Amino acid sequence: SGYTSSSTGTDNEIGGGTILLESQSLSTEGSWIDLEFFGSTAANTNPKDIKLRFGSTMIARNLGVPSPNGLDFSIKSKCVRASNTELKCFTEILFDGELVESKYTSVTGLDLDGADNTFQITASMSSAGDVTTQFFTGTITNF
Repeated sequence: SGYTSSSTGTDNEIGGGTILLESQSLSTEGSWIDLEFFGSTAANTNPKDIKLRFGSTMIARNLGVPSPNGLDFSIKSKCVRASNTELKCFTEILFDGELVESKYTSVTGLDLDGADNTFQITASMSSAGDVTTQFFTGTITNF
């Protein structure tokens, strides 16, 4: 089922676009989480700056397609535990076959064993419904 943002403005959470990573979910170095988010954008010229965040750190955003008007999108990310304090994330964003954007991000200063964290899709938008998540998954692999 779809989840539409209920608010407008800068960096608002898109309803339903959050995955909780509980403490100790990635229990050993080399463990990873595969994330997949799928959604759509309204067919208007409103700004649609879509971002994937881990806590307050931005992992990726749509730069190559700054105005995805009426396009579907997918965000796929693999985040690997390098240590209790660091995740290495490899992310791809695709808009309706238009362009694939790839990004590597190292997220540091974490406490993966002692604190819950979230992966979250946020967006800057003019009207509620400019960006909608349709569904998302997160799969953890531990050794």
